[in-house]
Parts: sequence; structure tokens; C-alpha cells
Amino acid sequence: MPSSRRARRVRAQIRGLLGEFGLVFPKGIWNIAQCVPELLENASNELPLVLRQLIDRLTRHLKELDQQVREFELEIVAWHRGSELSRKLEKISGIGPLAAGAELFVDGGMGQV
Repeated sequence: MPSSRRARRVRAQIRGLLGEFGLVFPKGIWNIAQCVPELLENASNELPLVLRQLIDRLTRHLKELDQQVREFELEIVAWHRGSELSRKLEKISGIGPLAAGAELFVDGGMGQV
């Protein structure tokens, strides 16, 4: 399963677990990074210690997954710059370096160019 899909699932899991205790926050990657540490440090929200530990572990895992996604994106963009075919795809309206490079990665064109 791709890192980006796993990251979405971990974010949903964090939101769901905290939601069980009535702790909600806006959707979005940055909201988790900003809100979760505050929720874990807030002693008045009565989260059980084991849940705090689980959420902390999930949050650290999420950061690792997000870092992997960024690294993959950098690899795709770097490869895109050296691929004539990928640069041609980028000229299509709505397709940028990531979409063009990823399309060729998925289709196996990476090794052919």
C-alpha cells in the first residue's frame, strides 16, 4: 500500500480515536500536527494514558509516512527533469511534474526512457 494511502488511514484512525472522547478538530494534515500535541498535553480532557501513548505513537508514525511521501515526490520530480517523455506529458494542461513522472513510474516507463 502506498505511503500516502497509509498516511490517510493513520490520520483517520487518530481522528476517530480522539472523536470517541469528544475531541474533534478540523480535517487536514496540518491540523493533526498542530492540534494533537495540545490534546495529548491537556490533562483536563481525561484521555487514558494508554490512549495518549497510542495517539503519540500514531502521530510519530504519521510523520514518518509523510516524510516518505515527500522523499518519493522529490525522487519523481528529479527523475521527471531527466525524462523527455515525462516533460512532454507535463505540457498537457493540468499535468505537472509529479503527475507526469508518477504516470510513467506506474506504467513502467521509468526504465524504458
